[in-house]
Amino acid sequence: MPRESGASSTPRRCDLTEVSIRTIGVYWIARLRGNDGRERGEALQFLGRWLDHFERVLIFAGVLATFLMMALTSADALSRYLLNRPITGAYELTEKYLMVAAVFLGMSYAYRGGGFIRVTFLVDRLPRGLRLAADYAAHAVSFAFCLIVLVATTQQAIRALSDDTTLSALPIRVGPAYWFVPLGFLALTGLVLLDLRRVHTGRSFMLTKDEPTV
Repeated sequence: MPRESGASSTPRRCDLTEVSIRTIGVYWIARLRGNDGRERGEALQFLGRWLDHFERVLIFAGVLATFLMMALTSADALSRYLLNRPITGAYELTEKYLMVAAVFLGMSYAYRGGGFIRVTFLVDRLPRGLRLAADYAAHAVSFAFCLIVLVATTQQAIRALSDDTTLSALPIRVGPAYWFVPLGFLALTGLVLLDLRRVHTGRSFMLTKDEPTV
């Protein structure tokens, strides 16, 4: 009889531990599903819809900037070599406006498509729990970096509005071009924040593998 009670004590402790963990999990899930959880969910849905519309505008502007950059560069090359009359300010417009818009306005689209570079040879070999912790840490660091850059570039863009510097070939101010950077980081920061909800499911945009198919 003593042996039987001693043999069953260890499994019993394990069962109590497992039940305790499940009880805590059910409690917090119930808390999140309450009124506060519903309000938080509605706020996140509103933010997601707003971010989706905002991102579409940025993507359209980025595609338009890419098209204009291609057309302007081609027209400048043809005019330069065929007519010996280059287009005035074509290089500066491409450098200061079009290229900046094409790169930074499409950052959230690149993130959503899993186009950012990741080095996962170590994370892929971690146990499930450590891998999940590493994914959350990566998202937290990415969000902090995006937020810092967003604040810094916004301050720089505000200061640039009071700068009267213009292009050397055209009377166009350079200051408004600074706003392409914070606008792109605003969409990216919001997307990374919303993406935190998807980390535990393994369907986060940051974890999406965008690999070429053979």
